[in-house]
Amino acid sequence: MSAALRRPAELWTIPLRLLTPAFIGGAAPNTRADLRPAGIRGALRAWYRLLVGPEVAAGLVAAHAHLRESRLFGGVGHGEGQSVAALSLVEPPPTGDMAWSNRDLRGPSPGLAYFGFPLDMGENDRRALKPGTTFALRLSFPRGVGEDDAALLLHTLALWVSLGGLGTRSRRGFGGLWLNGTPTFTDFAGRPLPGRALPLPSAGASGALQAALRELLKGAQALRERLGLGLPVESAAHLRAAGPAYHLRLSAKADLRHSKVRLWLGDGGRGWATAQAALDDLGRRMQMKRREPGVDAVGGSPLRLLTERRRLPHAPRRVAFGLPLTLRPLRQVPGDKLGTFNLLPALEDPGGAVGKFSVESRAPSPLLVSVVPVGARFGLALTLLSGPWPGRDLWVTALEGGARATDRQSNGESAGEGPMPLDAANNLPADFIGALPRAEDLWP
Repeated sequence: MSAALRRPAELWTIPLRLLTPAFIGGAAPNTRADLRPAGIRGALRAWYRLLVGPEVAAGLVAAHAHLRESRLFGGVGHGEGQSVAALSLVEPPPTGDMAWSNRDLRGPSPGLAYFGFPLDMGENDRRALKPGTTFALRLSFPRGVGEDDAALLLHTLALWVSLGGLGTRSRRGFGGLWLNGTPTFTDFAGRPLPGRALPLPSAGASGALQAALRELLKGAQALRERLGLGLPVESAAHLRAAGPAYHLRLSAKADLRHSKVRLWLGDGGRGWATAQAALDDLGRRMQMKRREPGVDAVGGSPLRLLTERRRLPHAPRRVAFGLPLTLRPLRQVPGDKLGTFNLLPALEDPGGAVGKFSVESRAPSPLLVSVVPVGARFGLALTLLSGPWPGRDLWVTALEGGARATDRQSNGESAGEGPMPLDAANNLPADFIGALPRAEDLWP
């Protein structure tokens, strides 16, 4: 009998609690938020891809590279199949109907309203699981799990809990979660398994939290090196050809394309009394940063240049926080039919003719915001991912408000003469988190 067949069955139980509202879509997201194992599996798969890098996750390194992801999370492609782990919730899935009103928040908490702006936009009236909701995640391995696969899953879980979240706007701190006790690792008879642990504390003072997060990132990097994952990407052209995929680029040598992780406890360095206050403070600062003079300087008013069908010298700097970005007229001239312009990412076609681009619907922000507990108070973990940033590595194009991004070819449809030139100096998200007072570097 092979060693793989002799592995003992394993049962992992991870108790969790929500720190911020989780807007999790279900059959009727405007009526009820439903927590489902499938959504958690999707979040874990996304964090696995951030950990191993886009080339490995996409199977570009070797013909079989994608099969590890299939083994851990399941797949339907050739040679793929069922996951080694069955993922479920210990208790019946929690549901929630917490309402959200940006109109009510704009006065007392404008930063929070800024982060949650699409939650009640238009027909949206999203409902959420409220903070404090608890649940326990269970992963069962009837046939056991190899040591390398177990290490990848444990680090993926820890990164998701500490730096990620669940549901809509999780990149801006919503759906934040943390441990609600000590995880257990047993066989199916309830006997503890030696050598299994989630590399995160359940709670602690700021010093303990910083040390734990640093050790988590060091462990993730050591695991990547040992398994040969996350091969470096040096070429911006390679990044564009691979598509808008971000990843945690962890290495011993820092550079402009290196991922950054910072812990911020506010001006006083003590954290905030509530998770909501933490997000509100950061949201106010980010909103002010995006409104600073010069952030949209492109050699003239972007709207005026676009209205005149002139090509922008380069995309506005704030596109690096994510696309689409809508530019509205400062004032409407009587009889002028101009509505809005939408700035969208444009990917070069590596296999097609030179200068051909396809328009994508969005490019997410490379900056992730996560609330973390610091004793009885709260802090913020800020992760700046590596990858193709809009305006710096990804081309940006402008379509008039009525145009459809799904029309694909931007040439001839854009407001200017094709996509805007790239601005390699656009490091606005890095400048933003680098200027936060008393923030501590966790990586590098």
